[in-house]
Amino acid sequence: MAKGMYIGVGSKARKVNKMYVGVGNKARKVKKGYIGVGGVARPFFSGGELVYYGTATPLSAERSYLAAASLPGYAIFAGGSPTTDAVDAYGQNLTKSTPSPLSTARGFLAGTAVGNYAIFAGGSSNQYYAETDAYNLQLTKTTIDDLDMRGSHLCGVSNGSYAIFGPRATSGSMYNSTVDAYSTTLVRTNAPSFNSTGGPVIDYAGASINGYAVFAGGKYENGNSFYKQLNAYNTSLTRTTPNKLSQGRYWLAAVSNGNFLLFGGGRDYSESQHGGDYHDTVDVFTASLAKGTNTTMSYQRIDLTAVYLAPCCLFAGGSGYESAGPMGFTAQMVIDSFDENLLRTTVEAGTSRANLASAAVGAYALFAGGDYVPPNQLISIDVDEVNVMTFV
Repeated sequence: MAKGMYIGVGSKARKVNKMYVGVGNKARKVKKGYIGVGGVARPFFSGGELVYYGTATPLSAERSYLAAASLPGYAIFAGGSPTTDAVDAYGQNLTKSTPSPLSTARGFLAGTAVGNYAIFAGGSSNQYYAETDAYNLQLTKTTIDDLDMRGSHLCGVSNGSYAIFGPRATSGSMYNSTVDAYSTTLVRTNAPSFNSTGGPVIDYAGASINGYAVFAGGKYENGNSFYKQLNAYNTSLTRTTPNKLSQGRYWLAAVSNGNFLLFGGGRDYSESQHGGDYHDTVDVFTASLAKGTNTTMSYQRIDLTAVYLAPCCLFAGGSGYESAGPMGFTAQMVIDSFDENLLRTTVEAGTSRANLASAAVGAYALFAGGDYVPPNQLISIDVDEVNVMTFV
């Protein structure tokens, strides 16, 4: 693996992230640099190429619809379907440990981190749950106040002061608009509901930027109309609605690099319809939540996941439309990486699948679990695979 290159600036060693050289009166980016050591070419600089690192130790159980959260030093994956209470944690060297299981086995739950805790809330199996579990920096579990309203298909986002869990499904066809917030000391309170005249929504996405927890997208109870409003919560839990997605849609993913907030993928037709309802659109918002210029992923897809691995936003997995046929899967999992300037590169890695989870730890982004449907079959297969991406 390439080593880093540093330059002295103000008596401090600063890492060189990009290097250019003049060729034919044009600035050409240096992707890799080498120096001779003992007659051998040794790498001394790398331009930061995203590569497939390989697989980590598998999850404790094959599962999809699991939740993920990152703590300093750990990427944590919890719950999932088929119903499990398993919790797996991966350290900065990708060593796996198995903290205490969730208080209740469940899938379709949500996870995020605030302060020194990773929090996993809600979910469902043969019923709907309000149970909430927190794991500290030593991966010790604490069972804290339940959600105010049980439910699944919710999303959790932290704004730095609160872990916020949004609206949820409370039965197969009924949704609830309750929004719960947990402080850095794990005290629960309620936050304002989404601004939604059509009623509560589920299957939306969210990410944090500039002190805001931001949610967007989702579908209403009737299953045939779709939400596009942004709901942004500041560190005082004041909610604003600064902007909208270009198209209401659900089963999308969200991620932020600190300067831009991205919402990618999803669909905008009922579940019984096909054709033109999958999206490759990535809606872009600035740190002030102003609307930026949309970009696109490499193909249309739903049920994907997204994570930030500095300096890039990564969208991974999902079931596609254009490249693989309706509800189809590519030969390998496709990862679209958007750098700090939102330039896209695409990498393939591991088993293609949807309904997976992602988290970052140290120099690695981990993509865990999920399910896929083999060609010419109708039954989905859950996996325990954990794929790892890094920069070299």
